Amino acid sequence: MEPGDLAATEPRAKPPAASDPNRIEQEITIRPHNQKWLFALDVPVSPPVNKAEPFFWATLLNGDIAQLRYGKLDHTARYDVTSATIRAMRH
Repeated sequence: MEPGDLAATEPRAKPPAASDPNRIEQEITIRPHNQKWLFALDVPVSPPVNKAEPFFWATLLNGDIAQLRYGKLDHTARYDVTSATIRAMRH
């Protein structure tokens, strides 16, 4: 896959609006970086789910740090994660 390939694909339909404005539903594509950590905006509130990987692919540490349960990220992966805004976590 060459740089820019993902951007060249046709746009997807816009996802439906979340019922909670303080929740952020994300689908993230990440390239290999040979570390355990995963991206999520603000404060992840659900473990990342990758439909192409084993059931318990990732976890949340200390309640808000997303990372792989086993091994390091050595391939491009796509996962879903739900986060909350920092403002929501303060209330």
